[in-house]
Amino acid sequence: NGDPNVYSVVRELIIPMCRASNLSYSLLQNTRGLRCDTFVSHAWDESFLQFFHDLQQHYTDFRSRVFWICFTANPQTWPQQELSRLLGARAVQSSFYLALSHCQEFVVVRNTRMNMYTRLWCVVELVLVRAFTATPIQVIGSMPQPCEASGAGI
Repeated sequence: NGDPNVYSVVRELIIPMCRASNLSYSLLQNTRGLRCDTFVSHAWDESFLQFFHDLQQHYTDFRSRVFWICFTANPQTWPQQELSRLLGARAVQSSFYLALSHCQEFVVVRNTRMNMYTRLWCVVELVLVRAFTATPIQVIGSMPQPCEASGAGI
């Protein structure tokens, strides 16, 4: 597919690259980990190419910035039960909350394929950042037409 979504990228690239190590793609690339600058909220059904284009267009320091992106940060090769334990029984115990509580910025990358707030994790991320942090929120990308406002201004 010339314009894959994140599901396809994870299935065809991330999982095969990470299978032997059983690490996340992020840890495979940086075994000691990195402190993230920007937490990225997005929907997996988006265009992968448009997703990265939107980030590159928005951030002049794209190459030096450290992004926390769920499909690279969480281990995609783990069985569902193990991944569920990593995510925690409560949202404030999840890797998502831990990451966003340490990032200096939260960016919402909207997309034209779907309203990302029909996805529960996208809603949870927004609730967590608004309720538990003072992290600034940036909104980039385009929404599908027609799409109603989420009530949160995004």
